[in-house]
Order: sequence, then C-alpha cells, then structure tokens
Amino acid sequence: MRLASFSTLLLASVLAGPALWHGFVARDLDSTTALLRYLIAIPVAAIMIAVLRSIVTGYQRDGEREPLRVRAVTGEPMAQRRSTDQADPTGEPAVRRPGAVEPPGKSGRPG
Repeated sequence: MRLASFSTLLLASVLAGPALWHGFVARDLDSTTALLRYLIAIPVAAIMIAVLRSIVTGYQRDGEREPLRVRAVTGEPMAQRRSTDQADPTGEPAVRRPGAVEPPGKSGRPG
C-alpha cells in the first residue's frame, strides 16, 4: 500500500474534492476540516487502489508477468531444417523424411 504515490494522492483529492472546494474556494467550511477530510481520504484511496491492483493481478497469466520477447517480422522465409540435421538449437531431434539420403559417415555404414 503506497500512501505517497501520485495515483493515491490524486484519488484522495478527487474523493475529498468537494470538501477542499468548500474549504478553500467557497469558504463556507473550515479549512482544517477540509484538510482533515483530505488526510482521511488518503488511506481510503490507498486501500481502494490496493484492492483494484489485487483484483487485476489475479487475472494475469503466469507467463505474462515476464516481459514479452518480440521478434521482428520480415518478408524473408524462415530457415528450414534439413533432414540430415541431427537436432535444432533447442535440442529437438530433426524429423526424417522418407527417402532422404543421409551423408556418408552418418548412417553407420562406411561411405
């Protein structure tokens, strides 16, 4: 709960706005009463914002809390794996296509 954050103080001033108006502009309310209402509105606003933040973060997915990694999209086709490759950089084995010719030395037979 952040009492001195900008959003908390702004919401507190909105909540206590009528009292501040009547205390400092219209002068039909004591200024100490207006400031007291503003000071009471600060923790109320902090609690309201904390409840709102807890509700919103409950709807986030676990993966969304990390920054997204975005790859630029270009007009070039993506590089394809060859059937002779053993594995891609992620460690996933390459898919063998039927009829694919293996290079010499890879099949276990002398080339």
